Amino acid sequence: MNRLYYGDNLTIMQEMESASVDLIYLDPPFNSNRDYHAIYKSETGRPINAQVVAFTDQWEYTARTEAASKELPHAMAAVGIDGTWWLGLASMLRASDPPLLAYLTYMTERLIIMRRLLKPTGSLYLHCDDEAVHYLKIVLDGIFGRTNFRNQIAWQRIKGAGKRSQHGIKNYGRSSDILLFYSAGKTYTFNAQAISLLYADIEKSFPFTDKKGRYKRRSPFRPPGLGPRPNLCYEYKGVFPPHPSGWTVKESKLAALDKAGELEWIGQKPWRKQRPSSGIVPNNIWTDINPPSKSERLGYPTQKPLKLLDRIIKASSNEGDLVLDPFCGCATTIEAAHRLNRR
Repeated sequence: MNRLYYGDNLTIMQEMESASVDLIYLDPPFNSNRDYHAIYKSETGRPINAQVVAFTDQWEYTARTEAASKELPHAMAAVGIDGTWWLGLASMLRASDPPLLAYLTYMTERLIIMRRLLKPTGSLYLHCDDEAVHYLKIVLDGIFGRTNFRNQIAWQRIKGAGKRSQHGIKNYGRSSDILLFYSAGKTYTFNAQAISLLYADIEKSFPFTDKKGRYKRRSPFRPPGLGPRPNLCYEYKGVFPPHPSGWTVKESKLAALDKAGELEWIGQKPWRKQRPSSGIVPNNIWTDINPPSKSERLGYPTQKPLKLLDRIIKASSNEGDLVLDPFCGCATTIEAAHRLNRR
C-alpha cells in the first residue's frame, strides 16, 4: 500500500508497473550548481553533529552522460515517443553548455519512465525555478506532448523583496518557484471544488441581488481578440454583437439563459449574471502559501510546505489514488498524501 524506497529512482522506477500511478510530484535538483546541506536538530532544538550533504546539484558532462544522451531517442521510441526533437537540443547544448546537457539527460531519462508509470488519466507536476525551466518545458513537451501541457504555476516562496546580490542591485529580486503541470491525456483528474478558496468579500465581489441571490454582471460578448466566430454572430432581441467574435454562447443557450432570468437588460444592453459558487479556484500565481513554518521545518534545505502539496494532491487525485514522489526530499509529499488518504 505505502512504500518508501531508498536508492536511485531511475533503477527503482524501471521495476515499477506501467500505468499504475495517478499523480506524480517531483521536486528534483534545479541545476543550481550548488551543494545543499541539511542541519538536523535534536528534540531540544540543538543541531546534531555537523552539517550533512543533502544532495549535490552540480553537473559534469562525462562519457557516461554522452552515452546516455545518445541512447535517449531509442528509449523514447521503445515507449512510443518520437524522440527526434532530442537530437537537435542535445547537439546545441553539447557545443554550448555541456553541464546543462548532463542535467537534462539525467532528468529526461527519468521523465520517460514517469510517463510510462502514469495512468492515462494521471497528472505530473514538476517543481523547478528559472534556472532550467524553459529547457525542462521543451523536454516535457517532447515526452508528454505539447497539447498535454496544462499550466505553469508560479509559487511565491519568498515574501518581500526576494533574493538579491550582495554586490549591488542589478536585477529584479527572485522570489518564486515554478511548477509545470502536465496530464497524460485529454481526460485527467482535476477537483476544482476541493481547492476552492472562500471569497474574501462576497458582497463586494457580487454586488447585485435578485430573488436567486447575489450576482455580478458579465458581458455576454466574446472579447474581440479571440477572433471572428461567424456561428456566434446573430441578432437577439434587436441586439447584434459589437465585434465579429460574437456572443459567448449559441442563440438557443442565450434564449434559455434569458428565460431563466440569468440575463439582465439595462436599456437595450444585455448582461449575463454570474453567481458565486462556494469559492473561487486559485489562478496560476500562488501567493497564499507560505514557506514551511518554524514548527514544520525539519532541517532539510529545500523543504516545501505541506499546504503546497495539499493543494496539488487534492486537485489532481482522489482518495485511494497512488501518489509518487521520485525525489522525496524530506517526505513532504508522503506526509500530505497520507493525511489525505492517498496511497
